[in-house]
Amino acid sequence: MGEHLMRQTRTRRIRLLVVLAGFVLLVAACANDPAPQANEDGQVDDGRNDEPTPGDDPPADAPQGGDIASGGGDPVEQEDTVDETDAPEDSGDDPPVDDEAPDEPTGPVFLALTPDPAGTDDPLETINPLPGVLVARTDTGVSFQFDQMNNGGLRVIIQDRTANVDVFCDMYDAGDGSLASTCSGYNPGTGEFLPPEDIPLLEVPDGYAFDVPLTVDESSVSVDLGGTTYRAPSLRIADEPGFVQIDPNTGMLSAPVVRDVGFVTAGELFDVLESP
Repeated sequence: MGEHLMRQTRTRRIRLLVVLAGFVLLVAACANDPAPQANEDGQVDDGRNDEPTPGDDPPADAPQGGDIASGGGDPVEQEDTVDETDAPEDSGDDPPVDDEAPDEPTGPVFLALTPDPAGTDDPLETINPLPGVLVARTDTGVSFQFDQMNNGGLRVIIQDRTANVDVFCDMYDAGDGSLASTCSGYNPGTGEFLPPEDIPLLEVPDGYAFDVPLTVDESSVSVDLGGTTYRAPSLRIADEPGFVQIDPNTGMLSAPVVRDVGFVTAGELFDVLESP
């Protein structure tokens, strides 16, 4: 009977050790498993749903710009793309070509004149040299600018000896204190006057200027008047009155006249106009 009692005591100890061992393992397991947390909706997150919800930022160590195939494998390289909305719009215009720009019209340049070679034999006439004028090309001809008008008018004359016509392009007092400018002609052989045609007056800071419908090349100057072209190898340029009084008995002046006169060849004028 004593032996039976010892066996029962041993069996109880073994069972107690098994129960203690199981309790220790349970405590250890609970220590490593954090308690489930409740979310904002009151649901418990047990950590088993690890899929990101829309709007969540990806993990910091997640690969960027890559895609893993569904069957597993190497990441698929993603080509850089350009946002077409940021690309500059094509205006359709070709880029500027560095062609040589056309020469812009230059300002007036000084044209030196030669004194009148003939002079005068009229005792009432005084002819002084006109040193020069300013000239420039215009859309319709050549502008002539004088720094003074001392003798009643300004004049550019094309003397066509072939047609025996002198074409006068003048600036003068219109009679009411204003200035006028015209081109007209005179035939000394027939005494015929050609009808005048208006030409533009030009505004300049100092002096007087008008635009003469003149064509110039290296050998001649020409002007159109009344549908006819008159041509000469040179120009006569003067500060002088447009009209003078002639004594019919002598054919000379009936009153004193002062003229400032200069001449220039077509080639000289052409070279000045073409100079840079």
